Amino acid sequence: MDLDPRELPHHLYSACLEVHRRLGPGLPTAVYGDCLARELRMRELFFKRNAALPIRYRGACLRGSVKTDFLIEKSLLLNIRSPERTLVDERDQLQNYLRLARLKFGLLVDFEVADLRMGFIRIVLDLITGDMEQTH
Repeated sequence: MDLDPRELPHHLYSACLEVHRRLGPGLPTAVYGDCLARELRMRELFFKRNAALPIRYRGACLRGSVKTDFLIEKSLLLNIRSPERTLVDERDQLQNYLRLARLKFGLLVDFEVADLRMGFIRIVLDLITGDMEQTH
């Protein structure tokens, strides 16, 4: 789909909302990931699941990588929050993944809430300073 990158979070919010509306809270994280992948395909959004992000250190690409839940339209990372981890840990992890991927936008989605508006966290990373802005 050819769309303005600023519109992408709105499309993703709509897709996540549809998954949450149909399933509700209380299911394993993998179920939400599978359903979200199907929803994104139906909306013709390009994405990669479990996308490997190479680890770079002082100009060198090291062996190994970390994996993010979704790399969408090659411009945004989306992770589904795991109930086993704290919100701070999940947020910090996504911020680091954005740095590794050299991307500005990330979304953290918590399907375990009754109202998804409270479980949708948008992270904007300043690529120059590495500072993060977080919005619900």
